[in-house]
Amino acid sequence: MTNPPQSVRSRSKTCRLEKCCAGVSSSRKRSRHSCVSGYGEHFRQIAERVRDIDLALIPIGAYEPRWFMRRAHVNPEEAVRIHLDVRPRKSVGMHFGTFQLTDEAIDDPPRHLREALRERNVQEDEFVVPGFGERIAIPAR
Repeated sequence: MTNPPQSVRSRSKTCRLEKCCAGVSSSRKRSRHSCVSGYGEHFRQIAERVRDIDLALIPIGAYEPRWFMRRAHVNPEEAVRIHLDVRPRKSVGMHFGTFQLTDEAIDDPPRHLREALRERNVQEDEFVVPGFGERIAIPAR
């Protein structure tokens, strides 16, 4: 399964929109990795094409300043919108906290995610941010 994320590749001299990212399915579990992408309609399109996603790996970091990063990286509020659009059993926040890449503080993304979850009435156990090296169990259906 692939989808066209909204992202600007900037690892070369010419920036362009990326058109990739994938999910993994087996007979027992379905996962979705949103890679690095700005928020857009493509997340609702995933929900239309793929049902019963067990796990979504959603970036929550490297998003400030918004005027520059919004097309390439979602912020925590948009990460919650992705969770609500795709409707997985569980989402895991990723892409934060290792290197200081952008203007937000390195420890801001999990805190801002918790605030966004409260604002949208999403339970914190539905969208988790594990500690480094922490394991997350996804119960069988």
